[in-house]
Amino acid sequence: MSGTSTDTAFSEEDILLERLKPIDDASYQDDRGCMEGTREHIVNHIIGWATGSSSQDLPPEKANVNGMMWVYGMPGIGKSAIAHSVCRLLHENKRLGGSFFCRRDDSARSETNSVLPTLVYRLAGAFGPYRTRVVEALRQDPQLASGELFSSTLQSLKEYPLQTLVLVIDALDECGEPTTRRQLLGSIFKACQRNKWLKSVVISRSEHDIQS
Repeated sequence: MSGTSTDTAFSEEDILLERLKPIDDASYQDDRGCMEGTREHIVNHIIGWATGSSSQDLPPEKANVNGMMWVYGMPGIGKSAIAHSVCRLLHENKRLGGSFFCRRDDSARSETNSVLPTLVYRLAGAFGPYRTRVVEALRQDPQLASGELFSSTLQSLKEYPLQTLVLVIDALDECGEPTTRRQLLGSIFKACQRNKWLKSVVISRSEHDIQS
């Protein structure tokens, strides 16, 4: 009778789903974007920034200071439609690292502790070497905090995507509290600074804690 360790018996996907518990319906939807011919200027501007190669040209000792874009505005002006359109275009160009659409009236999508595990799961699906690092880390320490998992696995990479990958968070003001939002943004901002191939787009109302 052959014996197999519990972790070995699990596939990589099983481990990612079990340990990260990503929120399925937090991702972008094709049919929720801008109507054809509307908001093209701002969508194209975001895509141009997100897929630009300026960060790739930085010398290794320089931080990627332009790794995050904040898109903000008043309620009802179509920010979420813009976010869906941006995600669709990034996905079509194989540049979408992951997305999370927050929603105040959804218990899972209104908690900041759901955001980073979901983005880690999506990024692992977008880039194989990162997936390998995440699975290894979760096998070694199933209880590893999501912030530490995110930063340590990025830091341990030995090979990198040939093109920039982009994380998109929509309606961040509808998620968590000021303190937890600051912690989340801090983790993502540092990751984008330290990894020249990673960028993020954050979309929200003009809340003071997000601006600061």
